[in-house]
Amino acid sequence: MNRFLLRWGASLLLAGLTGAAAAQSVLRISAVPDGRTPEQQAEQFEPLGEYLSKRLKTRAQWVPFKTEAQLSAALLARKVDLAWIPAGTLVMLQAQAPGQVLPLVQRDEDARSRSVIVVRADSALRKPQDLKGRTLGFGPVSSAAAHLMPRAALLAARIEPGRDLKVSHAQSEDAVLQALQAGQVDAAAFSQATWEGWSAAARVDARQWRVLMSTEPRADRSLSVRGDFGEGHRNAIAAAFLALEAVPGGKDILRSHGTRRFVLAPPEAFDPVRDAARQAGLIR
Repeated sequence: MNRFLLRWGASLLLAGLTGAAAAQSVLRISAVPDGRTPEQQAEQFEPLGEYLSKRLKTRAQWVPFKTEAQLSAALLARKVDLAWIPAGTLVMLQAQAPGQVLPLVQRDEDARSRSVIVVRADSALRKPQDLKGRTLGFGPVSSAAAHLMPRAALLAARIEPGRDLKVSHAQSEDAVLQALQAGQVDAAAFSQATWEGWSAAARVDARQWRVLMSTEPRADRSLSVRGDFGEGHRNAIAAAFLALEAVPGGKDILRSHGTRRFVLAPPEAFDPVRDAARQAGLIR
């Protein structure tokens, strides 16, 4: 698949599709709030915005939002053209408004995300079945990383959350961590990347915790585009991201976004998250 993506991206570059983006004078880009201030998000976006403006011959503009709900509404109302959104949000927007939001590209790391269920290192819990009768902390119900995919993994192990164990939901992974550290839950679900980031930053002491269960890799956060953008327009934007590895200053932009490269985000890559959302009763 990776070789196919590289060949596809190269063909776009050779085709010179960047002119398709010139049909729109401003390309409005945003992202779900991630704990940083709007100013910090805008600062990170600035080098990428300058690059996109030059390559696509249109002004790339950052549009901040205070909540994920506001961003989702703006995307469906065509007040935003592109947005970094998590997979759970994507599949629910697609269920709500078929064809209006399409995944375009994502960081290489986000194409193979995992979730983990964490317990205390000295816990008697040794295997997923040991969670029966215990309390598990999930993140927001729409979160693929902190709810949908770990829930699906438990179901695959013949453990039904809500019946076999008590579950609680928090509004963020930070709140889930607080509940875990306070002993309010016996185990908690997180994005593996989030958990490893906390460990690397010494926010959690890895010696005090243990991963009880890890999910299979799947797609998560992507840069998604309005569905009414023509194929040539979408291809031009995708090609700009795929080219970052090779253009002057591109590697600095990639590093600022915590990745070595961007890859295509094919729609079918989000099928596992869509199936998990159906299992959870969030979409039909």
